[in-house]
Amino acid sequence: MESFKDSAGRQWQLTINVAAIRRVREQTGFEFGTCLEEDGQAFFAMLNNLELLPAVLWELVRGQAQDAGVRQDQFFDAFNGEVFDDAAPALQRAFAFFCPTPYRQAMLNMMEMDPIDASTGNGKASSSRQELDVTREPTAIES
Repeated sequence: MESFKDSAGRQWQLTINVAAIRRVREQTGFEFGTCLEEDGQAFFAMLNNLELLPAVLWELVRGQAQDAGVRQDQFFDAFNGEVFDDAAPALQRAFAFFCPTPYRQAMLNMMEMDPIDASTGNGKASSSRQELDVTREPTAIES
């Protein structure tokens, strides 16, 4: 299961299922169902949207947050650049593994897993794990 840590040190588990996808659509307007269309442009746009990404993540972790007594404003207050760098790739991986097998491979093909070189300032996610470059333009899905 994919997870990310916020700046308050709270660990959030990302569980994507049909109920979560519906909740995200109803509360944010983002539709996971469009993620594989047009080479994933909508998905990559969401990952790079500084307001939409935390809103989508909130809907995915809302139950955990309520159990922990964390309000939405507290969740949003605990987002900074490092959290975005950790959360965006975690969400992409979580969604890829939610997808049925043929779509999973297409989603994984869109992910470029490169080592991070923080010294270059190349905009890639920075963490101790290998992460994907969420700033790159999506590439075509090979059939």
